[in-house]
Amino acid sequence: MNARFDQLFEPYRRNDAPGCVVGVAHRGELVYRAAFGLANVEHGVALTPATRMPLASITKHFTCAAALRLAADGKLNLDEPIGRWVPELSAPQREPTLRQLMTHTGGLRCYIDHAVFDGFALMPAGRPAALQSRLTQINFPPGHGMSYSNAGYMLLTWAIERVADAPLEDVLRDGIFADAGLSSTSLPRWDLPVKSGVATTYQRASDRSGRGWQHSTILAEELFGDAGIISTVDDLLRWAAYLRRAHGPVSLDTLAQPTRLANGLESRYGLGLITKPWRGLRLIHHAGTFPGVTANFLTIREEDLDVVVMFNRPAPAVDLSQKIVAMLLDGRLEEPPAPPAAIAFGSLLGEYVAPATGMLFGLADLDGKLALTQFGASRVPLETRPSSADHWPFGMDVGSGDMLFRPHPQATNGEIEYLDRSGWHVAQRVSGTPMSAAEVAQAAPESYRSDCAAATLRFLAKGTGLEVVITGEYGVGHYPAASVGPDLVRFWSPGLAPGMLIRLEREAGVVQRVIVSTPRTRATVFRRAVGM
Repeated sequence: MNARFDQLFEPYRRNDAPGCVVGVAHRGELVYRAAFGLANVEHGVALTPATRMPLASITKHFTCAAALRLAADGKLNLDEPIGRWVPELSAPQREPTLRQLMTHTGGLRCYIDHAVFDGFALMPAGRPAALQSRLTQINFPPGHGMSYSNAGYMLLTWAIERVADAPLEDVLRDGIFADAGLSSTSLPRWDLPVKSGVATTYQRASDRSGRGWQHSTILAEELFGDAGIISTVDDLLRWAAYLRRAHGPVSLDTLAQPTRLANGLESRYGLGLITKPWRGLRLIHHAGTFPGVTANFLTIREEDLDVVVMFNRPAPAVDLSQKIVAMLLDGRLEEPPAPPAAIAFGSLLGEYVAPATGMLFGLADLDGKLALTQFGASRVPLETRPSSADHWPFGMDVGSGDMLFRPHPQATNGEIEYLDRSGWHVAQRVSGTPMSAAEVAQAAPESYRSDCAAATLRFLAKGTGLEVVITGEYGVGHYPAASVGPDLVRFWSPGLAPGMLIRLEREAGVVQRVIVSTPRTRATVFRRAVGM
């Protein structure tokens, strides 16, 4: 079996590139432990299984565990509003409960997405707090949807620290980490200082700087309970076994319990862990993705099977984790249904935009398979779903549950509907010829201002290319952009964020507003600022 696992990771066995560490435990036995590639490319330092790796969002369920401990001690009530502990927030942001922040059902917009309005400049100490505290708009009423938000976990960090009168790193070190024997796991609260024994993180070099690797972008000096923990493969396997045995306030079942929403829908996202049906099994997992970090923590209670995959570079950690499970349990898994064929849904192929949520997605043909793309990202094959009168027989697991699709009953121009955890939304087919760079700049020649984002946006035609220029409080972003249809512009930050969408809104033919939507922040309004 080890030879098959080695072959799976052979592409990362390099002496000139970052790589990964992998660990697999089954029924109490360590069955695989390996490292591939470099911890530090410029000095040729190899990764080892003992190398400490950034976990990114795998951090979240540890933070939930700390909150559950405090709740069990009577120091926190998870069903009271965050405003009790963080009163300096704007009124709409004081409403979500701690539990809603933990399950991403609080409706909060995210300070990380708002970094786009500062050109992804390094956020100095205090900037995330100031930025988040002043936001006055939310994505949906608390409890009525699910929208992934690192901001909720930053606020949860504050609540824990104010109740415990200690930094979160101390709360975790002296509590959860000590009890589980996680001697190589920590939450350093500052990202910039060099950390001994920790892998350097990398991302692909931009076209401007040539081929190869560059150090990953650091978004903020401060680290919180959303994405700050570093650990080893051994500690994470030890932690998975600890959670399966535990029966107190912190246990695998508690952290992975799906969330029932006020609208009657269910989210698979629990308290920092996701429960996913897969080939007849119940996977409990959480991925970690940040600039230069891709990782996955996966456990299957019924099999006593744990898989940890951690990269210090972009890579398909989730897919590789599932391939490990398939190899180890070969012959015992349900066969996945054949993917939907693109030809069977040819009339649906094209791009769509949902005005209510700002979502831009496309249904496309990928080597004969029906595929989904969101905000212009890579096409991902859709999965077959059981036939239903309520939706078409395909969907996509997006972590919180399936994204599904159905006809729009009053469609006049190819509209369809899609489901997320806040309900069904109308998506309009994008039709008409995309605008040229010159046409966009001519249609919206002024600057546009958002007080919520504290930023100014303008369009710049450069030859045949288009740039979106956003000037914020700390920096300026020059983003490549392209029209995807009349009054629709997609822009992106190479190597960082997924694509983002701008809708031009006109009155009497003049563009008075531009509406910016990101995957986690809906409809930030920039208004025409004549004379700026």
